[in-house]
Amino acid sequence: RKIIVPDTAHGTNPASSTLCGYDVIQVPSNARGIMEAVKVAEVMKGQVEFRNDKLANLHNVVGKSSFSEKQLEENIGAYLKAVHEKKPSSVKGTFINSITVCASMGPAIKLQVNETLSAL
Repeated sequence: RKIIVPDTAHGTNPASSTLCGYDVIQVPSNARGIMEAVKVAEVMKGQVEFRNDKLANLHNVVGKSSFSEKQLEENIGAYLKAVHEKKPSSVKGTFINSITVCASMGPAIKLQVNETLSAL
């Protein structure tokens, strides 16, 4: 979890945010504390956020219907790499059992796990 604050925000204590489990990201701003959207987007670029349910299933958005096939492949690949990097060392055996991709109101497509992971 991340908190984005303008670099002109005096009194923001990064230590207290860190103790609560947040990463503080300071973004350049003008004297009034107004941050440029482009700079915020640059800071957040490449960030991967995980959401899971009670059964440890991961649910995340990796693209939009307007994305090309190549863009979806890149996003899914980056997401799976991030999942593997965050894998706890205490976990033994198969970490990803199945991969299913679907649109919000469309049919689900089950991917071949071994082929998908070996393509990374």
